Amino acid sequence: MLISKAIHSLKSTTEKGVDVLTGDITHPHSIRLLRKLVYAWFLVNTLILLPKSGEFWGPDALIPKIDASVTDKNPLLYLLNSPAVAPFYFWFITLQIVLLIAGILCVYPRFVSVLIYIVTLNLDNKAYVILDGGNNLMQLILLYMILMDPSVPKNKYKGRLLNQLNNAISNCCFYMVRFQVVVVYLVSGLAKVTGVLWQNGTALYYTLNVDEYSHPIAKKLVSSYPVLSVLGSYATLMYQLSFPWLVWNRKIRTYLLAFGTFIHIQISFVMGLFMFGFAIAVSYFSFTTDGVAKKILAKFNVGLFRCKRMSAAE
Repeated sequence: MLISKAIHSLKSTTEKGVDVLTGDITHPHSIRLLRKLVYAWFLVNTLILLPKSGEFWGPDALIPKIDASVTDKNPLLYLLNSPAVAPFYFWFITLQIVLLIAGILCVYPRFVSVLIYIVTLNLDNKAYVILDGGNNLMQLILLYMILMDPSVPKNKYKGRLLNQLNNAISNCCFYMVRFQVVVVYLVSGLAKVTGVLWQNGTALYYTLNVDEYSHPIAKKLVSSYPVLSVLGSYATLMYQLSFPWLVWNRKIRTYLLAFGTFIHIQISFVMGLFMFGFAIAVSYFSFTTDGVAKKILAKFNVGLFRCKRMSAAE
C-alpha cells in the first residue's frame, strides 16, 4: 500500500514537472534580462582590452601558442590561432562588438547568440592565459543562452509538439544556468574548507598582503586589525558553503544575493579581479523572479517591444 502511494505521488510530481517545463516558458523576462547583462559584460570586457588588442589577439600577440593537437579538434573555435587568420583579428573584435549590441537590443536573438558564441570563443581561445573563472562561467552561460527563447508570444510555432519542445529546452537551459552557479559555489566552498588558511581564518590576511591582489587601504586594515581577516575569511567560507542550499529559499534569497554581490564587488575593486567579480554578480540575475525582471526591463525601457517583435519574426 505504501509503495503504491509512493509510486502514485512520484508519478503525479513527475507529470506536474513535465507540464511546467513544456507548458510555457517559465521566466521569459528573466531570460531576456540575463541575456542583456551577459552580453553587456562581454562588451565591457572587450572594450577594456581594446587599447592593447594587438598584444592579446594579434599575429604577434604576447600569448603562448596552443598545441595543434588542441586546435585541430575544434578549428572553428580556434581560427585566430591560424597564422593566415591572425592578421584579421580586429575584424573579429569589431564583429563581436556589433553582435553584442545586436544581442542587447534582442535582434534575432537565437541566430545572433550562435554567432556571438563562435566569435567570442575564438577571441577567448586566442588570449586564453588572461581568462579566469568569471570568463569560464560566462562562456557556459553563452552556450545555454543559444537554446533559451527570450520571446514573449506564447505558442509561437504552429505545431503543439514544437512549442512543447521549444519551451522544455528553453526552461531547462535557464535552470541549468542556476545549477551552474550553484555548482561553482559548491566546488569552491568544499575546496576552501579543506584549506588550512581558511580553517584558521587567515586566508584573507595573506591574500590581501599580496600587492597584485590587494589595495593599500585593505592591506593596512587587515594588518592593523587581524580580526577583520578572520571574520571575512569565515564569512566568505560560510557563504559559499550555504549558498547551494539557501539560494532556493525565496524568503532569504534577496539578502543572500545582496551579501554575495557585496563580496564580489569587493573582489572587483579591492583585489583587482575586476571582471571576475562582475561576472558572478551578473550570474545572480538568473535567480531573479520573472516579475522583478519585468519591472527592471520596464524601468529602464530596454527594448521590450523590439525584443517581442524581433523574436516573433524569428
